[in-house]
Amino acid sequence: MAVDESERRHDMYDALLGPHDQRVQRGGWVYYIRAVKWEQDFTARGVQPGGELLVDALRLVTRALRRARSGRRPWVIGVVRIGDVSTWNDRTPRVVCRETLGRGHAPQTRIAELVVRAQNGEYAPTP
Repeated sequence: MAVDESERRHDMYDALLGPHDQRVQRGGWVYYIRAVKWEQDFTARGVQPGGELLVDALRLVTRALRRARSGRRPWVIGVVRIGDVSTWNDRTPRVVCRETLGRGHAPQTRIAELVVRAQNGEYAPTP
């Protein structure tokens, strides 16, 4: 189940979400449980144009090469915490859990386990 785009925009979370990514809201915090390939980032959208043609072209070529190799790379599963926009909590996305799955393992089972842990408040900040 994919994350509703209107909820992601409400959270101001600017990342490319996949079909397996989940969103959990609990206690003034929003948690995104994500599965990305080894070379991708949990919190960034990806290559952003900088305005210089040569630099942008190099970034796009590098990203294309990394993406071509990603089929052989393992999945990285993680939990990103961001403050609820309606409060004054921390609004900067923070990776609070990150682990690499073994080669050939699908991410769905581990995502479901991390969703339950986030719903139970395990990744809430300590006061």
